[in-house]
Amino acid sequence: MATATQMTSYANVNQLTFTGRISATKVVSGKNGDFLAVTLITNIANDKSVNVTFNDSEGIMKLEANGKLPVGRMITVTGTIDNVSEVYLKDGQPVLRKRPELKLVGATILRGGLGALPKSATQATRTVPGTVVKVGTPVSDLTPESAYSDNSADAATAPVDEAPAPF
Repeated sequence: MATATQMTSYANVNQLTFTGRISATKVVSGKNGDFLAVTLITNIANDKSVNVTFNDSEGIMKLEANGKLPVGRMITVTGTIDNVSEVYLKDGQPVLRKRPELKLVGATILRGGLGALPKSATQATRTVPGTVVKVGTPVSDLTPESAYSDNSADAATAPVDEAPAPF
């Protein structure tokens, strides 16, 4: 009887997608340069959550540098599971993690994967009373057709139905 490794001639990996909230991001210096370490918390069942961790040194790191990945933001990430753990070593003794951890490799945030921001990041800042606010000159000459349309047919009037002829 052949084992799975003897019969498999293709990459035996699965892509998984997780949606959750960012709980931590940290830029770390490694032997190959700087990279971003991200921890995401997601629910797998009622009252059961896991940490999903992944590293990136390109696109996701640029999102963090531009302030697009604050703690608490909902994201959807896709990747391949590299490791699963429920314990870690502290002073040589195994310690149970607060939540099980899934480590992803090749993680990406696909188009539409950036979700809601935390409430604190979405609150608009108000101006202080007495602050001078510049107001632009109103433009009243523009109509929706002239401002947004590149087709002159959009500005044409619609035809009006005539009353039917009597019998």
